[in-house]
Amino acid sequence: MQKTQKGDGLIALAIVVGAVIIGGLLYLGLRDPEPPVGAPGSMTDPAPEIPSVYQGGAPETPPVEPPVGTESSVSTPPEPVMLSDEELIGEALVMKTGIPESEITYSVGESDGAIARGTVGRVGEMGGAGFFAAKVSGDWMITYVGQGVPACDEVNPYGYPTTWADYCIQGGSVVPR
Repeated sequence: MQKTQKGDGLIALAIVVGAVIIGGLLYLGLRDPEPPVGAPGSMTDPAPEIPSVYQGGAPETPPVEPPVGTESSVSTPPEPVMLSDEELIGEALVMKTGIPESEITYSVGESDGAIARGTVGRVGEMGGAGFFAAKVSGDWMITYVGQGVPACDEVNPYGYPTTWADYCIQGGSVVPR
């Protein structure tokens, strides 16, 4: 019987030692490593000065120069989001009509990149109006919004086809274009 008790004791000791080793490895493996002394973020670095009152802006950090003989790994900022012609026309319609962006509805019926036409209205309202838009100096400009015959100075200078507006108002009279 003595051999059995000694064997049971060795098994229990092996289980305890194994559990301690596994526990130690888990503890060391799961915790965050400490930064080396003198590395940014280590406890030996002095804390940056924090003003008692927010003065705006982010703290300036000097640019990091890449080591000599290596290519720069500095990433470039993302390209600005470019709006489509239809979205730019929508912004111009908001400015021209005064309808808030959240309430405007519009549709571009025809566009060749330099001139466009379509319809515009207010969400939830019946009816609406037609519009003509032209790209002037790279920006879309709404030259006419309405339901009737446009003024000649709203359509003639921009090269709209006569199929879009075959008449216009000049000096109070309707004239063919």
